[in-house]
Amino acid sequence: MNKKYIFHCMCYSPKVYSGLDKFTLMLANKLAKDNYHNIFLFYDTLEDAPVYHEALIENGHTIVLLDSKSGTLKLLKEYLNCFLLYRPAIVHVHFTSAFKLLTCFLHLFYHFKLFISFHSTVNPYSSYKEYRKQKGFVKTILYTWYCRFVYRQSNAVICVSRAVEQQYLQFLHQNGKVRCLYLGVNPVTTEQESARVKLGFNDKPVFRICHISAFEYLKGIDIIIKATQILKKEYQINDFKVYLIGDDRRKDNYSKAMRSFASELQVDNHIVWLGKRFDILEILPAFDVYIQPSRFEGLPVALMEASSAALPLIGTRIGGIPEIIIHKSNGFLINNESASQLAYYLNELYRNKEYRREMAVRSKEKWNDSFNIEKQANKLYRIYINA
Repeated sequence: MNKKYIFHCMCYSPKVYSGLDKFTLMLANKLAKDNYHNIFLFYDTLEDAPVYHEALIENGHTIVLLDSKSGTLKLLKEYLNCFLLYRPAIVHVHFTSAFKLLTCFLHLFYHFKLFISFHSTVNPYSSYKEYRKQKGFVKTILYTWYCRFVYRQSNAVICVSRAVEQQYLQFLHQNGKVRCLYLGVNPVTTEQESARVKLGFNDKPVFRICHISAFEYLKGIDIIIKATQILKKEYQINDFKVYLIGDDRRKDNYSKAMRSFASELQVDNHIVWLGKRFDILEILPAFDVYIQPSRFEGLPVALMEASSAALPLIGTRIGGIPEIIIHKSNGFLINNESASQLAYYLNELYRNKEYRREMAVRSKEKWNDSFNIEKQANKLYRIYINA
């Protein structure tokens, strides 16, 4: 039987083995059993994600590296040549508007199933009206045309959260082919004691707070540092640590500036920079609470992973975060930019261990109901096959 090809157009250079990468790999393995040959298209290199690279090879998937430094036209030409070589039966484009547009144009002339994902809202605009106010009439018309063209040409438009879906629909005014599908994450099975041993934690009672991201202004690292100062000075708490996991998203020394800021506020002794880690699911149970005070988000995978690890959650009331955190059930929602609210709820969890236990149970339940990788990958698999 002839192989059918499927393109997973990731259109980025992985920096870690991320939740999206794990989700797409699981989906690809399911498709391989149905005689689909999976082709993953990335930019430039996978050197920063060796475990992911190895997993793709081990499972028999093909990797195509596109040269993102060659300029947009050459990049699109490279993609076009790849498309004509394989003539895929299914194409799923995750990122980059230029790739989405080109693939939609190809769909006019070639027969294949096309799926387009939207992974975030239109930063930083919360609504169609705000977008039009800030961008003007012409740019709004162009973006509306883009959204509608993508909709018409696709077999389905996949939005990663209800927040993303609702904003997309404001530009679209129809929803027959729009699907909200949460990404899933793997179950966390590591026990807290094992995770703490792995990180070298001692038995000294310390309230351990965790945050994971590619560090940049939008992730609110400065808000975390301000909340740390409030915990120390206003709530008089000293036996706590904030563990920041990740690295700078860009080469702009953002984390260096944040280290200086922590020192300036005299809380650097409460903050531990763990750097980029490839064992997130193994170490998450070591912590007592997970925080995500982002200024902008689609649906943060790290928050889903923390839910899988049965941690109480605190996050900003923006984007898809309220779809993961149910206020006062599995965590707390705070206003954007509010270091004081973040500190207030951290203090609540610090002082009430039973509250933490109850929220931990509901966090795990929320993961199993909405973000179980096996269940979510099966849903997308059925969308592919039934389209």
